[in-house]
Amino acid sequence: MPVIAHSSQAERTKERRLPFFVLRFSSRAHRHLAGSLGGPWWAIGVLLVLLVACTPPPVTPALPTLAPSPSPFPVDTPTPSPTSPPAGNILSSFPAQAAVRIAAADLGLSPEAITVESVEELDWPDASLGCPQPGMLYAQVITPGYRVIVSAGGRTYAVHLDTAGRGRVCR
Repeated sequence: MPVIAHSSQAERTKERRLPFFVLRFSSRAHRHLAGSLGGPWWAIGVLLVLLVACTPPPVTPALPTLAPSPSPFPVDTPTPSPTSPPAGNILSSFPAQAAVRIAAADLGLSPEAITVESVEELDWPDASLGCPQPGMLYAQVITPGYRVIVSAGGRTYAVHLDTAGRGRVCR
């Protein structure tokens, strides 16, 4: 702790007029140290350190969260296209043959036991072809394809296809 030296009454009075944070040091080294730190510069340095240390971090604006919006396309209602295969060519058309093949495999019947009732060309609202399976995700793109109605064993089934002949029996 620095020693405060008082040599006379005048110095004591002089010290009393100094601010509370100014000390008079007894040794030459202490005076040199006090002289290099003296003046207003040390106070300005302390204030700058406090200002930098006490400033809050920059606030980044939160990005708005978007609520899921309903699809502008109907989920299970395909859009029929104006072109359908002619009625006389239904059995020999590519969609009919693909639907018979898919229905026979799905129902466990021979292709000869399946009768094609109608073929309709349409655009499906997504890649599920109008028959979404639980737990599956599908591309949300308009998918051109066919709805082929087949019958077997007294029951009627709808086979949904894309233009490549891939599809499923939609129940």
